[in-house]
Amino acid sequence: MLFSPQKTHGVLAMCEKKSEAKEKSVKTRELLQILRANEEFLRSISYNKNLVTFIKELRIALQPCRDLDGEEILQILRQALKTYGPAKGRDSTLLRETNVELLPLDKIKESISSRDLSTKDLLLIAEKNLGIPSGTLKKMKKELIKQRIIHTIENIEKMDTIKKKAAE
Repeated sequence: MLFSPQKTHGVLAMCEKKSEAKEKSVKTRELLQILRANEEFLRSISYNKNLVTFIKELRIALQPCRDLDGEEILQILRQALKTYGPAKGRDSTLLRETNVELLPLDKIKESISSRDLSTKDLLLIAEKNLGIPSGTLKKMKKELIKQRIIHTIENIEKMDTIKKKAAE
């Protein structure tokens, strides 16, 4: 006898768990159906034509991924959207999460080197944390503003080192 009742029961239990997990997960096919239904409904009531077009284009863009589950789609979107910096007119995550005046110099230096902060963010850091008037920096290119901030931080660090040595 190849299958014992106990082994068969265990396999059935695993299949049931997988099937329950599949039932709970969102399927991209279902999302595509919902998008199509919304598109058709909005078109039938002559709703905002731009929104209808957007929904249609979104549905078409997701079509090749119809066999993926929702979590896989979200992972792909998160990965793809990481390449986009903060939207214009908004502060970066760094500035939203902290009070700029309280940022330590090493954190500022690290952030400027490793992130693509907006010019607005750089001006805010320069003025609020380092006391550099933003009026003089506004006319500069973004890369020059970064260099000026880093140079100022290095000068402050040198001054701190000199103070420590003098105090010894």
